Amino acid sequence: MDKTSVVEAGERVSFSKIRTAIPLPNLIAVQKASYEQFLQMDLLPEERKNVGLQAVFTSVFPLSDFRSSCELHFVHYELGVWECKCGKLSGLQHLRINCEHCGSRIKAAEPHELTTVCPHCGQATVNAIPRCSTCNSPVGLKVQFTEDDCRERGLTYAVPLKVRVRLVLFEEGPERKIRDIKEEDLYFGELPLMTATGTWAALTPTRSSTAAGLTYCRIPRARASSSGKPVSTRIGSGPPRISQT
Repeated sequence: MDKTSVVEAGERVSFSKIRTAIPLPNLIAVQKASYEQFLQMDLLPEERKNVGLQAVFTSVFPLSDFRSSCELHFVHYELGVWECKCGKLSGLQHLRINCEHCGSRIKAAEPHELTTVCPHCGQATVNAIPRCSTCNSPVGLKVQFTEDDCRERGLTYAVPLKVRVRLVLFEEGPERKIRDIKEEDLYFGELPLMTATGTWAALTPTRSSTAAGLTYCRIPRARASSSGKPVSTRIGSGPPRISQT
């Protein structure tokens, strides 16, 4: 009798005759890791490396006017809203724990994991994530609409981007003494998030032959009719109308 094997759900079955020497890598994980490295969303400002979005801001700032009387400096950026369920705890600093062996401040693991490995000493430490005293939940990323909601409603699965800038005002003169310093958080828009399958749930305009995905139309100039009155042209179907003015 032929032996039959039972294949579990979700298991990949290969019908090739030549066996591969090395297993196929998870290409989606490579794409997700690359985008996470670009955003550095779950890292504190002092923990971020000068790559990706951080490198974009540091390469543009500081900005100054033509008289050099003021300068605009980049401080840090924040992606998304990190809060507990009730909103009492907020901020990524609540997702940091102290290593039991070297005392370093490290990033906590997922809430379901019991231990995490310290990147400094390599020892395992207890994953004691601070929890809210009211809702008993840790700090997590809050989104207005989930992935499924965005697909059903035709919305973009994204998080808000806020940038903190520092405005430095100088007094007039060769010494350039600092007169005033102001800091403010600016809303820069929203950045799309990658889903678990390595795709984006984004609301995009109708694509056309242009590279930017926008449709351009040529508006003709106003011309005169045989009666000498100007003809008003408009975008749309139908013949042009003769203006009565």
